This record gives sequence, C-alpha cells and structure tokens, in this order.
Amino acid sequence: MTRRLLGAVVLLGAASAVLTPLSRVEGAGTLWRRALDGLLARAAFADAAYAGPSGLVPGDPVLRIEGDALIHCGRVDAVAAGPSGDVASLRLDPFTAERLRADGAAAAMHPDSNLGWTLRTLTPPELRDRVARELAAAWETEGESALAVAAPALKEGLLRLGDAVAAALPEAFSRDRATWAPLVERLRVEVFESELKPALDAALWPRVEAATGAAAAGLAEELVRELGLAALFRAAWARTKDAAGLGDERSFEKEMEETLRTQALPIVRRRAPEIAAAALRGAREGFDDPALRDALARAAGRIADDPEVRAALGRLARSVFLEDARVREAWRAMTVDPRLLDAAGRVRRAAEPIFEAAIRDALLRDDGQGLDLRLVRVLRNVLLWKDRRYVLLELGAGGALDGPLRGVRGG
Repeated sequence: MTRRLLGAVVLLGAASAVLTPLSRVEGAGTLWRRALDGLLARAAFADAAYAGPSGLVPGDPVLRIEGDALIHCGRVDAVAAGPSGDVASLRLDPFTAERLRADGAAAAMHPDSNLGWTLRTLTPPELRDRVARELAAAWETEGESALAVAAPALKEGLLRLGDAVAAALPEAFSRDRATWAPLVERLRVEVFESELKPALDAALWPRVEAATGAAAAGLAEELVRELGLAALFRAAWARTKDAAGLGDERSFEKEMEETLRTQALPIVRRRAPEIAAAALRGAREGFDDPALRDALARAAGRIADDPEVRAALGRLARSVFLEDARVREAWRAMTVDPRLLDAAGRVRRAAEPIFEAAIRDALLRDDGQGLDLRLVRVLRNVLLWKDRRYVLLELGAGGALDGPLRGVRGG
C-alpha cells in the first residue's frame, strides 16, 4: 500500500512537472480538444468566397493565431471557380469550426519571402509609427545641436564635391563623346521632335505668348517713345558716313552700342521682372495642360527605358563618382571631418535605444518568454520553406456564421 501510494505521488508530481510549464505554452489550453478531434478524425467544413482568384489549391494548410502561436486547424479541401471569384472549401477541426462567426475572414496568404515582405512582417504599422514618433522626439532634443555642428562642415564638403564633379563631368563627356553625340541626336529626333515639340507648340508656347503679349507690347512702346527719332537719325547718319568713307568705319556700330547701353538696356532691365512673371504664369498654365503632362511623361519614360541611355549614364556615373580621384578625395574628406563625425555620434547615441527596443519588440514576445509570432512566420517561410501558401483564419466575434466566410487576399 505504501509503495502504491508513493508511486501515485511520484506520478502526480511528474504530471504536474510536465503540465505546469506546458500550460504556459500558447495554444495549450485547446490542445486536448484539438488532439481528440484529430484522433477521432472528426472534421467540419466551411466555405470561403473570394472576389477573384484566390491562388489556393487543395491541400494548402489552414492556420489561425492563438495568442502568440500559429495553430494548424485544417486544410483546403477544394477550390471552385465561381462567376465572381473562387470559392474554397475548408476542412476544419470542429473546435475551430464551432467558433467561426459571421464577421470572420479567410485570408489567402502568398508571402513572397523577399526582403520587403520580411520587413513588413517584422515591423507592423504600429511599430513603425512608434519608432517614427520616438525618433522625432529624439531629434527635437539632439537634432538641432547636431545640425548646428554639422552644417558648416556639410556646406564646405558639398561645395568641394560640387567643384570636383563640375570638373570631372566635362572630361567624362569628352572621353565618351563618340557615344553621346549619336545618342543625343537620336533622342532629339525620336523623343523631342516626335513627342515633345508638337505638345509644346500646341500647349505651352501659345500660352506664354498670350501671357507676355501685354508686357512685351509695353516694352516695345516704351523703347520707341524713349529712343525716339533722334536716336534713329543718329544711327542712320553714322551708317551714311561709314558708307561714304567719312567715318572711322565703326561709327554706326559704336552709335548703336551707345544707344543700347544708355537708353535701351535700362528700359529692358526695368521691364524684365514684369515680362518674366508673365512668362512664368503662362508656363504654369501650359504645364497644367493634361496633354502636355502626358507627353512629358511619355518622353521621360522612353528616355528612362532606353537601354543605351541607361548604359551611357551608368558609364558616366562610374567615371565621375567612382573613378575620378578628385571626387573620391572630396567624398573622403567629408567622411573624416571631425565635425560631421561628432554630429553623427550625437544622433546615433540618441537613436540607438529606440532601435534596440524596436528590434527587441520585433523579435521577442511581450513577456520575453519566446520568439515573437512575426519572427516565427519569417523563419518558417524563409529558412524552412514552410507556409509558402496558406489560409489565415480569423474567427470573428459577431453573430453565428450562416453563410460562406469572407475571403480576402493577404500578403
């Protein structure tokens, strides 16, 4: 009797030792029911209606989130193409099917496993918003002082870099002149003459002419009024003397230069802002024309997509920014400037705790007792090649389900 009692105590202790930590595992509370459904091969079915192709195939897993765990709760049994989209029949364990509600959803997930998907998964919008707010607050305290330290150095460095690039560009163009000359001529004929010039002639120049007409007329009127017949007579007389050989052979030219310098140019300078403002007003009206904007977009697209242009620009950038010693030295001088290093250090020290907390939140659960579900999804997908295509089930919290689930496309 004593041995039996001792054995029972040991058995209870062992069970307690196993069940106590197991009870803290996400999903353990429903594990016994789901395990029983699996042993008895019990299943229930629910349909999910999608507004288009779902991309699902029979056999795809159905998962749901319970706490910080992904729970496998069924598979796609069949997919039928309907008039408005796919209808997927889901074979579920009864425990899950009983809890489906009318506002539940079945998301057809197709993660592409690239860096963009990984970052979106690990950093949900609420985490990104929090980091942005905290970085803004850190900038309020450290950014202005860092900027005050960095601004003079940055200005000097950018001026040196600009001078180096300005010196390197003509040389790079000259070395590659045999490529650029025919390329520019081809673009002039194929893009400017065929795409841009007709749109400019129809939409831009008429508006500029109409906008500047009054200002240009005022300029011409003032020139005629101020110069008058006297200036015209003096110029004509100088020309006559030159023709007759009585002048110094430059009388007419000097007379015109003097007239333009002393009388015409002051008038033009005074009227220039008015004409420029009118021209800009007309240009804005022209560029607001949808036809001209479309023509500019098409021309830019053709230039950007042209393989010869991309190759030539690549060679130019490599020659200027990577191979030219003057540009490399200007970059190097900026990177080692003590003022910039000091400013970068201030910003780094203010931002480090924010990014450390964000990384911790992206990788670990809130209780610190395991990996975050987002990281688990990434690891399963990227490292184990699992969950490449699945249904993520949202049970909902409304009334009882009385029709197909709402199907959506997820990422």
